Amino acid sequence: MRIRNSLVQQGVFVIVFPLILQIVVVFLLSGQVSHIRDEQLKTAHARDMISMSYSLLLDTITAIFEAHSDSEQEGMVGVESTFKQLEIIEKEIETMRQKAGGRPEEAKHVMAVQSAARGLIEAMKWVSLQQAQGIHHWKKVNDKCYEVVNEGSKNMVLALEALVEEEELLSKTAAGSGGQNYIRILFLIALLNFALALGLGYIYVARIVRSLKFVDTNRALLAERKPLVSEFSAPDEIIALNFAMHSAEASLTASLEAGSRMIKDAPNLICSLDNDLLFLEVNPAAAKIIGINPEQLLGMSVREFIDNHSVEQLREAQSRQQESKLEIILTRQDGTTTHTHWSVNPGDAPAALFCVIQDISEQKHREGMRQRFLDAVRSSLRAPIASISESLQNVVASSQFQDSEQKSRIDLQRAERSARQCILLIDVLLDAQSAQTGSIQIETKRVSIAHVVEESVELVRTIADKKGVGLELEVIEKEVLCDPFKLTQTIVNFLSNAIKFSSKGDKIYVAIKEIDRAVEVSVTDEGPGISEEYRTQIFKPFVQVPGEKAKEGTGLGLAICKQIVDAHGGEIGVKPNDRGGNSNSDGASSRGTGSTFWFKIPV
Repeated sequence: MRIRNSLVQQGVFVIVFPLILQIVVVFLLSGQVSHIRDEQLKTAHARDMISMSYSLLLDTITAIFEAHSDSEQEGMVGVESTFKQLEIIEKEIETMRQKAGGRPEEAKHVMAVQSAARGLIEAMKWVSLQQAQGIHHWKKVNDKCYEVVNEGSKNMVLALEALVEEEELLSKTAAGSGGQNYIRILFLIALLNFALALGLGYIYVARIVRSLKFVDTNRALLAERKPLVSEFSAPDEIIALNFAMHSAEASLTASLEAGSRMIKDAPNLICSLDNDLLFLEVNPAAAKIIGINPEQLLGMSVREFIDNHSVEQLREAQSRQQESKLEIILTRQDGTTTHTHWSVNPGDAPAALFCVIQDISEQKHREGMRQRFLDAVRSSLRAPIASISESLQNVVASSQFQDSEQKSRIDLQRAERSARQCILLIDVLLDAQSAQTGSIQIETKRVSIAHVVEESVELVRTIADKKGVGLELEVIEKEVLCDPFKLTQTIVNFLSNAIKFSSKGDKIYVAIKEIDRAVEVSVTDEGPGISEEYRTQIFKPFVQVPGEKAKEGTGLGLAICKQIVDAHGGEIGVKPNDRGGNSNSDGASSRGTGSTFWFKIPV
């Protein structure tokens, strides 16, 4: 199995190898520059020593010349100048000795020069003293002085020549050390290293780009749902990316196959339409819902199966750019019609619309049967009870009861109220069914709102008395256009909830107010109250405020009340007790404060 380097390893190699080589080159270059600097210092030192040697030789010649000149001028004339020149020579020799203190060979030659110079200086001093004794004496010792000076000068010249040769050899050695060539080689290596770094970087990038091209090829193949390139040489990270892409391909293929099977086996018609509403794709359910094979349906227009109004609905759904729900009567191939529910989603070209079409004929049939059943209940149960209630009401109104017959009168009134309560319960049951479809119907007429409220209170008074809850009314006489049975149903619901959440000794206040050409009816209790978060939610179907007594209801009562009030063009709501109670920090009424349920309808 071949081991592949990762991009990180390759990147580290591309960076670190040239960097280490460059560091080595810089290190060697800095050492060579230091060596060259030392050699240059040695060369400069050698040149200084040679220059000082020549200067010393020149001064020595000058001293000998002056001594010779003085010998021709008789007497003490040249002694002082000769001694001054000899002092200069001594100082120069001392300077040379100090400067040559670092190298043993050089110091040896300087000591030889110094020794020869001292001999010459002593000879010169002796000669000068001999000159000072006069010309006659000088003539006697002239030859001997010449020999002494000649010998001293010869020794000094030989010592200087040896020193100069040593310094010239040192200068040639430093100059011929090859340092400049070595630096050139190092610079050449640095340039080659730079080129190597560029080459490695290019190879590194080129390999990544080549690998990514394979990945991009697989991406394009994946988008086209074609088989991917399985094997290629690449860094580990690219191989891992390619493996992830193959895994994604497998997952996508499995998902597409599962989705394809789901669409193929779906009982609903799933299709796509273009801008001209022609079928582009259709699943097999088309044969069941429309009565045409999917292959024959492709290219046909949906206009052949729906009316113009439904076509306009589809166009509106396309322009809204969001999902739309439609109910459309579809004409099958055999000419029969069926009720269908359409979920329509706009798309991009060429598929302008994606539709899921469900056959709801059975559902419509069941709804029709249920409505017929409800109508039968209404006509077969409600009508007889309403007739009994009306008869009892007529008997109570037309009969003259003696004092001994007052109990009979009360019993008849209770029977009449019970009959009306049965009618109310039947209406609640019927409205519970209608509330689910939002189709509550009202029958309006002019009635006194005070009479409606009083009748509602009487219907629940027995329940309130048994629980020990008081009922207080604040009514005004005002006629409104309403459905008295539906409003009674709403008020009784308010009162029943208030009684359920009240304790013994609590009071419930029922009030009527006229506000801006509308009548407001409110029911206020002293129960636990309702928090702010539930005040708008409890009028939705099946929503109840959490609590022990919430389980006693169905959650439809207040939703029915809202639909009744909406049908009257009114408003409905709940708020904290507005009779002086205080609310908690969360907006809920504290115990003993309660809530106020209200509704307003136009006059």
